[in-house]
Amino acid sequence: MHNFVFYIHIFTSIVYLVLAIWLIFIHIKGILNKQKYTKMHKFIAISYILSLYLQLIIGLFLFFSQEYESLVTPPHAIDGTIRFWSIEHVFLMIFALAIAQIGYINTVHAESFQVKFKKGLVFYSIPLLLILISLGIIYFQEI
Repeated sequence: MHNFVFYIHIFTSIVYLVLAIWLIFIHIKGILNKQKYTKMHKFIAISYILSLYLQLIIGLFLFFSQEYESLVTPPHAIDGTIRFWSIEHVFLMIFALAIAQIGYINTVHAESFQVKFKKGLVFYSIPLLLILISLGIIYFQEI
């Protein structure tokens, strides 16, 4: 069961990555071409946010289904990889979700189309960078 949920988490991560790249691309295109902010832009942004919430739910299920000693052991006394997945990764992902949600709210309430695209570009790029940095940290820890 745990492995199945883990593979769903990986699949939703790939979906998130595709949506994030697409969303950032259309926001850059919207700024450069001075486009209108349409329902399609809003739909992609909502899908982006929903994929992050889905990641959070699946990730929390994975987190609480593990029997890590790290849940009761002080952070300085455990292995770096376990500490990363049990503490740092969780909080980085929640922070990325919060930034994306704040960005969506700011984008929806912006007055002009250009401001919507600019705010969207900033607030949707930061979570992507945080997630990529988070995954890069674990990769370089294993080398």
